[in-house]
Amino acid sequence: MPRSTMTCCADWVGGLLDAAHAAANGALDDLARRRRPEALCAARAPFVYASERGRPREAIPAERLHRPYALALAEVELTLRGYCIMRDVGWERRREAVFVVGRPPLWRRLLRRAPPLSLRFGADGGAVSIAVGTARRHGRPDPWRRHILLAPDLQADLLRTHRRQIATHSIRSRFAAWMRT
Repeated sequence: MPRSTMTCCADWVGGLLDAAHAAANGALDDLARRRRPEALCAARAPFVYASERGRPREAIPAERLHRPYALALAEVELTLRGYCIMRDVGWERRREAVFVVGRPPLWRRLLRRAPPLSLRFGADGGAVSIAVGTARRHGRPDPWRRHILLAPDLQADLLRTHRRQIATHSIRSRFAAWMRT
């Protein structure tokens, strides 16, 4: 796989998710129009009921029961599980945090702990949200190790979550918790 396709921006992934959300809602709306529910309702028998005892029965035509609504997705969420790695970028060797889908190499894991993290994308009618959190379990790692570049505020959030996970699962914090019990 070419190296250029192994790195992408989080905004680009969020835009793809938003486009998928809009396309799914368009397809659901098109499906509802194609099935013509008003024609199906008009072909049904009317709803007959008696409002009170002794009064004549009343009927509501079936086409009045039709509601012109279609199913739609309120929001779509995509969660990627991966790890935080630090890398040097550019001529000035600027350090940046990068979210990696797939496990870091063994030599990098031996030098630094790599707790599993999650990157959540949410699309809600044109608004895309991106959040970093902790992951409970990590499934099978991706063999391609794709990098996802984040905005500076999300990089800070990724580093904060990464450091918090390392601190809570360190031997020192586990020993202190064991001593309290």
